[in-house]
Parts: sequence; C-alpha cells; structure tokens
Amino acid sequence: DIPKIEEGKIPPIAKEEVRNLLQMFEGQIALPLIHGSSLVGLIILSKKSDSRGYTQNEVRALYNLSVPFAIAWENAKLYENIQRASEVKSDFISIASHQLRTPLSHFKWALSMLLSGEIGSLRSKKQKEMLEALYARTETMISLVGQLLDIARIETGPFPTETSPFNPTPLINAFIQEHMPLIEEKNLIFHSQIAPDLPVVRIYKEHL
Repeated sequence: DIPKIEEGKIPPIAKEEVRNLLQMFEGQIALPLIHGSSLVGLIILSKKSDSRGYTQNEVRALYNLSVPFAIAWENAKLYENIQRASEVKSDFISIASHQLRTPLSHFKWALSMLLSGEIGSLRSKKQKEMLEALYARTETMISLVGQLLDIARIETGPFPTETSPFNPTPLINAFIQEHMPLIEEKNLIFHSQIAPDLPVVRIYKEHL
C-alpha cells in the first residue's frame, strides 16, 4: 500500500484510471508526484523480478524519492514557460521595432528635405534651429529602435560587438545645440567649457 496522503491536499484520482495505467505498463505500484497541493503525475513501478512484492519500507522510501522528482518536474515546466515567454517578448520587440523604424525613417527624410531647402527655403534662423533639433532627436529615436532590435538578436544567440575610437567632444556639442532652443525659450543663460584634451575612448557607437 502507498502511504496515505492527507485528505484535501491533492485532487482525487479515479481508482479505475490508476488500475488501467498499472495494467497498461504492467506495473505493481503507482506513486503520486505531488508539488504543493497539486498532483503533477504518477510513477509506475513494475513488478519485482522475484516473487516477493514490495515491502512497506520500500514503498515508503520510494514515495520519499518521488518528492524531489515532483519538484524537478515542476521546475522543468516553469523553465519551459519562461523560455516561451522570453521568445514571445523577443518577437514583440522585433515586430514593434520594425513598425517604429519605418515611420521614423520617413520623418527623418522629410526633415532632411526641409533643412536642405529642396521644398522651399526656411524663413528664419529659429525655424532652422528647431528643425535641426527635431532631426537630431529623430536620429536618437532611430538609434534606440536599433538597440531594441539588437536586444532581440542578443537573446536569440551570440551577437558580435565591435568597438571603435570615439571623441566625446562632438557628442557634447551636439547635445548642447539640441537643447539650446529650450534653453532660450526659458530665458536661461548657459555656458559650456569643454577641456581640449578629452581622451578618446573605445565604444560600440550603435549603443551610444
């Protein structure tokens, strides 16, 4: 006999179903795999080679071994669910990034046309500065979308990264110019002083 399980801890099992399983696999004992309050499966033990059946101590020992089996089974299912969720997330990131990149590219192209004067000259310096700020912000958004795609690629396998020398001074100046219209709008006074000997660093530019 299998040691009794506290009533209410696991859902009832149809005795006829257990008998059918024992008959199908030519088993003698069915050990329940219990995790928490759920029955996750059964271990069917075949008849012993000798005529002697399983003793009560053997059954208890086997039942105790079924506990870590149940935990391992649930952990495997949990890992499988996590992997499936990760794949869904990567697919969503990839699709969303592609959907964002197309309109952003069109927006960048339109700003480029306005700044170049191909569809008419700008009326003031202020207009040009605002369009340049929008253009820089659009490039930043396109770069962020590219990083999202990189994340999806990294999660699906090895992703090579190549670094290159980078001078931070132009980036600092571009950041200042991008925010100058807002600074002027707020009637703020802004002064910047960049050291002429800033060191060159190695970075992965696409992730900047």
